[in-house]
Amino acid sequence: MTSVAIAGTHGFLFAPISGALTSSLFSGKYALPIKAFTRDPSKETPVSGIEYVKVDYDDVSSLEGALKGVDVLLNLVGVGGVDAWKSLADAAAKAGVKVYFTPDFGCDYRKLLADGVETWLTAKSDHAAYARAAGIPKVVQVFNGLFQSFFFFGFFGHDFKNGKAKFAGDGNQLVTVTDLGDIGKSVASIAYRPLAEIPDYLRVQGTVISLNDSAKLYEKLSGQKLEVEYTGTLTALSGVGSLDPLVQLAVLSEHPETSAFTFPEDENKLVNPGLWQWKTLEDAIKETVATAK
Repeated sequence: MTSVAIAGTHGFLFAPISGALTSSLFSGKYALPIKAFTRDPSKETPVSGIEYVKVDYDDVSSLEGALKGVDVLLNLVGVGGVDAWKSLADAAAKAGVKVYFTPDFGCDYRKLLADGVETWLTAKSDHAAYARAAGIPKVVQVFNGLFQSFFFFGFFGHDFKNGKAKFAGDGNQLVTVTDLGDIGKSVASIAYRPLAEIPDYLRVQGTVISLNDSAKLYEKLSGQKLEVEYTGTLTALSGVGSLDPLVQLAVLSEHPETSAFTFPEDENKLVNPGLWQWKTLEDAIKETVATAK
């Protein structure tokens, strides 16, 4: 069975990924307990199938020791931990980790960067290149568009509480949103496989929808009419790198031509050949509407 370590326990993805790895859906694929790296195990909530391991992200030898015997390392450390990313990659290479998942889990920025658009996502691209150069046998970058839950945070301009929405341009651009649970299952479905079967770039997408259609879907399921306003123009990509990181992502989502939030191809069938049902945006809206009643 495949042994796994996860770095980063406090973000959006730790619970869905660790939950998938320890679930009955992948029973027998992973050796339990899964190691979860943390600076202070006493501050973590005990979870069945998870062993919290104290590490020092500033000490490569500490991380190397914790990674001995580990086949797969999942890096979920946030963008504020760039130095920790480097330490994890160095330690993984030294410890003999076979598969390393980089801290991507977002938009596919490769065309964007190739076209010379400067964003904070360059740091993620540079790290993936660093990890590959370090000699880790398989380095995997997961691209999933945006977390589906962000749809309800007003990321794309929805303001359901007040019955409004403000969309960039004409609202016809497509965006990809993927449920956190589906991201977790996708990772668990691929991480145990032979290296030759694991892609370097794993693109998964739950729902691909235009902003206008997302408003119509919400209206249909909630019975609430949204007052939609349009900006009429798109935010220019030039100078986007000077904006707040989340604002940068919002601007990138306005531009389908970058393929950042809409993937012309994906690996959905590879990770999920009928193992589970994807949670669509329609499912998520239904749950939200039911909860609100």
